[in-house]
Amino acid sequence: MLRIPITKSFKKRIFFSINIFILLIFITGIFIAYNLNKKILFDQMKNITYINYKTVERQIAEAIIYDDIYSIFSIINGIILNTEIFSNIFILDKNGEYITDAKVNKKIPEQKTDILSMSYNITINNTKTGTIIFEINKKYFTDKLIRSLYLIILMHILAFVVVSVFLYKFIDYLLKPLTDLTNKLESVSDISSIPENVIIHHNDPNEIIKLKETIIQLSKNLLKQIQKNIEQEKEIIIKDKIFSIGMMAAGLAHHLKNPIMTIKLLLTPLKNEINTDDAKKDLEVINSELNRMLKLINEFMLLSKDTKIAFEEVKVSELFNKILNNFSSLKGVNFNFNNTEISFRSNYEKLLMIFENLISNSINAGSDTISINVFKRDNKVVFELTDNGYGIPDDIKDKIFIPFFTTRKSGTGLGLAYVENLVALLDGRIFVDKSYGNGAKFVIEIKDEDKNIDN
Repeated sequence: MLRIPITKSFKKRIFFSINIFILLIFITGIFIAYNLNKKILFDQMKNITYINYKTVERQIAEAIIYDDIYSIFSIINGIILNTEIFSNIFILDKNGEYITDAKVNKKIPEQKTDILSMSYNITINNTKTGTIIFEINKKYFTDKLIRSLYLIILMHILAFVVVSVFLYKFIDYLLKPLTDLTNKLESVSDISSIPENVIIHHNDPNEIIKLKETIIQLSKNLLKQIQKNIEQEKEIIIKDKIFSIGMMAAGLAHHLKNPIMTIKLLLTPLKNEINTDDAKKDLEVINSELNRMLKLINEFMLLSKDTKIAFEEVKVSELFNKILNNFSSLKGVNFNFNNTEISFRSNYEKLLMIFENLISNSINAGSDTISINVFKRDNKVVFELTDNGYGIPDDIKDKIFIPFFTTRKSGTGLGLAYVENLVALLDGRIFVDKSYGNGAKFVIEIKDEDKNIDN
């Protein structure tokens, strides 16, 4: 079966479809114009024939009465010589008998369908004396008709070309918003270049405006879903890391704590038996290092504790008051809290441990002003903790939550890992605002469990 190839270009499809329709209209127009011109040409010849007939009618009638064949021949021959319209003119008497003709054929013309002829009665004083037959020059009529047909076709071709060019430009104008939109979407190379906004012009068609609005909404939903997936992946990674740390912490705590406590017990009687100052100093160093190891083990044990959380109503005002009381002994440290009237469902003790760890880190980093701004966003409560300490170098901002990573000689590198663990247990996340330059800024997002009771 013959299949017509169809272009995939929407603009070309419209252009070709409308052009075919216009072409059919033009062909119909040529046919109508040809037949109309044919009728006009025939009517013109009919009028010319009638004028010639009326001009010579009386002269021929008198010549027939006087049987003046020469005069009759001279009259009709003069008509033939002066115009190309007629191929011959025949004169018959009142009985229809042949008298003469302009070509001296000496016979009456046969009635043929392909011969154009017009006949009129010759009268004088309302009395018929004969008949005159005008035989139309077929070649002249056909040539004239063909020339007019060529002119009609040429005019239609020129009109078709002009209309096609205008149509192409007009379609290009109509589809420009769609073309611009397509180009913008084709320029998307990765997630970061997905268009959140598409310019809507006041003269765009309603369909294009609706399409743009739909794409804008789809883009926003896609970006939102991508961001949600990224956050979920981070949460999964954090939970896997926390689980691994917990398993390791439980094992280390079990195998190390008991031997260390035994060593500490054995050091006590040794202090009384040793008399030299150097030996006593060595024992103090040993005891200090054992205490440091115990602190490390205790922090491991915190990471390995049961992860079941009991949710309760938490009032931010009570939480901040508790923080102020716990750090009230510190001099020269100022606290600024905003929006303390907020309350939500979470775990009070875990939140307190999170902020105590972060504030302790800020103070150790030389901060004397610590601010916490809190607000609600969707189904989350967001805490923004900022300080004016030394800040966090850019090259380690992505590493500070990694277990055992620390820049302090006496640090274990588990403090922020523990904080991240607690935040994850509360269905939240914590990150460093890398754009903050006047110290450090931590953003803690905690899910309001009251918003998820029905879910």
